Amino acid sequence: GIELVISTADQVAWAPAVLLNLVKYLLFQENARVILPGDRIPCGGPLVLDTDTQLTFLVATTSDQYETEILLPAGQCHLVHLIGCTQAEIDKALTMGSGTAGSIVLCRVLKEMGVNCDSLPDRHCLTKDAAFAETWQRVQSQCESEWADFEGDGN
Repeated sequence: GIELVISTADQVAWAPAVLLNLVKYLLFQENARVILPGDRIPCGGPLVLDTDTQLTFLVATTSDQYETEILLPAGQCHLVHLIGCTQAEIDKALTMGSGTAGSIVLCRVLKEMGVNCDSLPDRHCLTKDAAFAETWQRVQSQCESEWADFEGDGN
């Protein structure tokens, strides 16, 4: 199974509401698909209702701050971490295609630029930062090198 996780800087009421809405989607939508690391999820509006937050998407990832696989008596549970993102940040991820590569790079860029795995509704869009383009290029190059090394190992 999976468990969805959102981390915030402070204890807030909106995060459990977002998770509850996602659970309702997974349980009651006939064509729902499991949310896995690399997925990009549109919120259909602001992440936090009745606010002017620029975060309108979630990107699914894993966190290096805790163990993401839990062994239970009945099987495994995977913790899928969700991070609030802006339309422009998602658009940049989509420049790498519809697969998960852009999400992986985006999550690493968010970490390097100080967002880490937190959903921070009051943050601005990182694509507007002067360091974003350089950080994206460097992280993308690192990821592509890692992926090439992985493919070269025959795995």
